[in-house]
Amino acid sequence: MSAVWSHGIRHEWLSFNSISKVRTFAKRLREPDVLTPAEFQALLLELPLRERAAVMLAGSTGLRRSKLFALRWSDVNFFSMEVAVTRSCVRNHFGETKTEASRKPVPLDESVREVLAEWRGA
Repeated sequence: MSAVWSHGIRHEWLSFNSISKVRTFAKRLREPDVLTPAEFQALLLELPLRERAAVMLAGSTGLRRSKLFALRWSDVNFFSMEVAVTRSCVRNHFGETKTEASRKPVPLDESVREVLAEWRGA
């Protein structure tokens, strides 16, 4: 894209490259706020069952939002304690995951399995 801007500047159609002000490096602008284990436990105690299950699933598996939103009950195997990640949801569009490595089953912790089972039965 910079070639287009260079061409416009060379022929005096543009006075400067406005894209040059866009931040393109990977350094974070601020450090993320990471919860301590005690803060995480306190948060879980305050949440209703459905939200607690979602937070525990996200926190224990490390799945991204796009994959969490696309999960179905059929993806959760309570016997092998795994979650099958088969699709993702981006901007309300359900489709394939980006990479084949993203489709691997994710292990499920016993405490998360119990909360999910409680929510499913509720």
